[in-house]
Amino acid sequence: MKNAAMVKLPEEKAENDGRSCIHNRVVQYLREQSIGFRPFQKNEMDAFMTTVGSTLWQLDGSWHKFHTASNVQALPESLHFVPEGRDSYRILHHGNHKKKCTPQIKSDELLVNYERLELLTTKRYLQAEDWKPVLRDIQQLKDSIGDYLRHVFRACDVKSAPSCDLEKVDVENRVLKVVLPVHQRDESVKLRYKDLEKRLLDVPTYTELNMIFVTPIERRMKHKYIIRLQLGFAVHLYRTYSPNATFVWRIDLSDSDVNSALVVARIEKNLFERVMADKLKKLEETFGGTANWTESKVLELVSAAQEDDSPPNGATQAGYKLLLDEGYGVSEAVELEKDAVACSTGKFSNFWDSVSKVLAADDLTVAEERRHGETSWISPLCVSLSDLMRKCEVEMERSFPNSPMNFIPSYEYFRLQFVPRNSHTEVSKRYYGRFDVKFGLQKRTLHKSHVDQHFGAKQFQFLKAMAGKFCDHSLAFFMDDKATIPVGFVGAPVSATRRQRSVLMAGLDGRGLNAMDHDNIPQHIVPSVSIKIVPPKELTDSWYCGKPIITLKDAIFQPSSAFRHAAEVVKHLSVADHNRPMMFFGTDGGPDHNVTSILVMLSYIYIFIELDLDFLGAARTPPNFSVVNPAERFMSVANIALVGVSLSRNNLGADEKKVKSFTSKKQWRDAHQKRPDIDYPQLALDGTKDARKLLSDRFERLTYKGEQVQIGEPATEEEISELKLKISALFDIDFSAALLKAKVLKVPAVEEFFADHVRCTKYTFQVKKCKKDECRFHEKIRLPVEVFDDVHWVPSPELKGDHYLNFEDVYGREPTDKDVPSLNTAGSLESDALKPPFPLAHTRARMIVRCTEC
Repeated sequence: MKNAAMVKLPEEKAENDGRSCIHNRVVQYLREQSIGFRPFQKNEMDAFMTTVGSTLWQLDGSWHKFHTASNVQALPESLHFVPEGRDSYRILHHGNHKKKCTPQIKSDELLVNYERLELLTTKRYLQAEDWKPVLRDIQQLKDSIGDYLRHVFRACDVKSAPSCDLEKVDVENRVLKVVLPVHQRDESVKLRYKDLEKRLLDVPTYTELNMIFVTPIERRMKHKYIIRLQLGFAVHLYRTYSPNATFVWRIDLSDSDVNSALVVARIEKNLFERVMADKLKKLEETFGGTANWTESKVLELVSAAQEDDSPPNGATQAGYKLLLDEGYGVSEAVELEKDAVACSTGKFSNFWDSVSKVLAADDLTVAEERRHGETSWISPLCVSLSDLMRKCEVEMERSFPNSPMNFIPSYEYFRLQFVPRNSHTEVSKRYYGRFDVKFGLQKRTLHKSHVDQHFGAKQFQFLKAMAGKFCDHSLAFFMDDKATIPVGFVGAPVSATRRQRSVLMAGLDGRGLNAMDHDNIPQHIVPSVSIKIVPPKELTDSWYCGKPIITLKDAIFQPSSAFRHAAEVVKHLSVADHNRPMMFFGTDGGPDHNVTSILVMLSYIYIFIELDLDFLGAARTPPNFSVVNPAERFMSVANIALVGVSLSRNNLGADEKKVKSFTSKKQWRDAHQKRPDIDYPQLALDGTKDARKLLSDRFERLTYKGEQVQIGEPATEEEISELKLKISALFDIDFSAALLKAKVLKVPAVEEFFADHVRCTKYTFQVKKCKKDECRFHEKIRLPVEVFDDVHWVPSPELKGDHYLNFEDVYGREPTDKDVPSLNTAGSLESDALKPPFPLAHTRARMIVRCTEC
């Protein structure tokens, strides 16, 4: 605590030039004021020195211009640093030679420093009592520069500086000014503002546009773009400095200011949220397709994401790179680092105190069962991290009522305050360890990396973009199977999740509340999850929504398969869903969803024909990268229904002796083959009847983004057999024998269908109606002609340099596998090193297996 209370000053530099001398004078100025920075305020210290130092360096040798200008406030004498015997520090020494630089003040650079000072005065640490003299000097310096700029611009012709009218600078960090039209412009100027003019002309008058979407990402170029604004029509420019943003809208000079006042009111409503969302969207557009995060790319992202002009911190860069390499999106990485910076300033101190009080309660933490140590695990009383956050919010409002410092961190940043489950992994570097507690029920999902993970994420993005492009005619399904839920033997319930403290039981006739810790049991329930979504029009809108459908199946006789999933999709569609002739599927690429499997292909073709679709597109994620599948995000919600639940099998009465000795799934299946006269599949369903009913009731009580969870009926064997009969009749395929992909694709009917209607790559499978007047495989096209003419295949990501091209750049091209990283390693040193040191032969197949597909 003693070190935390100590203050520090910036290090002085060797006075080899004028800038270093001014830097040292600023350090001496702070020392004379007896103030400094805390150890965790390194970013604030760098920003202060950069802003004040660059401003004083620009004014060096030119203070007399401010004294002679009319209506200009005097500059603060305490910041007027003059070398002994000279008027300026702008004298460079090179051996025996001396070169004097003539001081010049450029209005655009001075305006940049004015804006930096404006932003600096809003910093919280400058509001402290001991910093008030410094704050007064900086405000006086800022006001003097503002007065001088007005003096300069009043002397300029409007045409030469159309956007430099600072007459309306107010005291609340806002600027509203009119930019008059300029009709005689250079061709280079017209080209520079062509995109902005097009955007403003495409929307009605008095419709605001955030200029972050058209300005360059580099800060200095962005400032020049704004202050030199020249358009062919009049606009209002509205600038805010806290937060830092610029809005522009087209105006009619003959109208009153009432319409612009309404625009300003609309902007000010939820301004901070809007500016942050627009900034994340711009960063996602600029950096979202990056395939390889080099040091220079990370530095560029960090510089663009910062809210001031301080040089990027090395630790911040390392944090960004670690997050991006782990697979986090650009927007997620920016939000995490933003919360980390806010925490370093003490913004969340009230919340952290409240968390400590909540975790100190006797019944909220339990010792880890099989290890010894001081670290605790959060008990089932906190069934989710959001539940713990709500408890802490209530405690904070109770402990600090009406405090202006009652800020709440983001969900992800709060999670990183705990102790990692495994402190020896690379991921553990992201944890802060503020609280000596491990969260065990809704923990972080770890995944292995894969060479195709960036390609796969972009492919999934293209699938969503295609669905959003035709959102009025399409429907999207994202599917995944949740981990199996064990059902214990009669009288021996097993916990649905591990390490429970109190449980509910089914099938035990109320005899106590005990549950087995674990056991080798043959019966499990498989919850298959599918999220049905009407695609949003914009890719940036939320895709983590929709109608969740959970189907509970017996793992012994109702295993997940491609045909079972297809039958259930058709079964669960509503009447309204049939009116949408385009359907998109996103899956994790398991054996029952792998689009390169012939069974999966045939199942999608069945959906296409049965529902009379005009287009069907399916994409799978790369191995170990199902985190991009929206269905995977629902699993944490589904886990809530399993907390505190224990299940056991029902007693089957007279039939109990037939199954009592079965200890594995194989024994159940073997018995069914030997004695087909005994209905073992029905006995398995009867044994888990109460367990499935309990789970159905608990799942139905869940909501996902406001949508109630729906419990679906599993497909029956009769429905699956009927599905196979339809495929067999259409393509002349014999399902009684094992299906080999190579043989099936050589069947004449299949070959003809694939040539005219199918495109398949490593990660996608697509089916589309042809434009023939008569086609024996499908009915007539249902979409309007002009819409169907615009329906092309979902494109594959294509590299250009180290970026993948955007969807708009590749839409209309044939999908290919030319840029799939895992398919482009042949002949590389790495692939050669992986080859075994002996000839490949089937007799050695068990000696070496390197599979990247499962």
